[in-house]
Amino acid sequence: MPDIVDVATRSRIMSRITKKWSQIDRKAHNFLKGSKVRHEMYPKLPGSPDIFVYPNILVFLDGCFWHCCPRCFRPPKSRVAYWHPKLAGNKRRDKKISRALRQQGWKVIRIWEHEIRAKPSEILRRTRRAAPSALARRSLGCVRLSAVAQGSTRQR
Repeated sequence: MPDIVDVATRSRIMSRITKKWSQIDRKAHNFLKGSKVRHEMYPKLPGSPDIFVYPNILVFLDGCFWHCCPRCFRPPKSRVAYWHPKLAGNKRRDKKISRALRQQGWKVIRIWEHEIRAKPSEILRRTRRAAPSALARRSLGCVRLSAVAQGSTRQR
């Protein structure tokens, strides 16, 4: 099926697609920031995670098309010979990167684009669940700071 726009227009459209600060990235960042979770966007780490949540959690915000979401992915009907290997390679790379980072001691969380759109709190819930200890959960805003100063770790 031929493209519905000319080459120059398609080039201009594609050049505006950026890797960083997409709508989903901004939504996740704003939610974490509003929840007072210490995090860093786009840390310079292997695999290029989208978010580093202190002390050891890496979050990847996977687009439903590019990473073949089992719920919403629809394979392209044109240029199948190009897209099938490309998308299969993305899935293989995701698994390889996640495995390597876990072996290095990182907690890896992958969240689908549709999950962030529908329920941004999902990122906080899954990050808190991955927090390995009470110390880490404190940096995720799970423990009242006054309770920490008094030696208690009672949850909010």
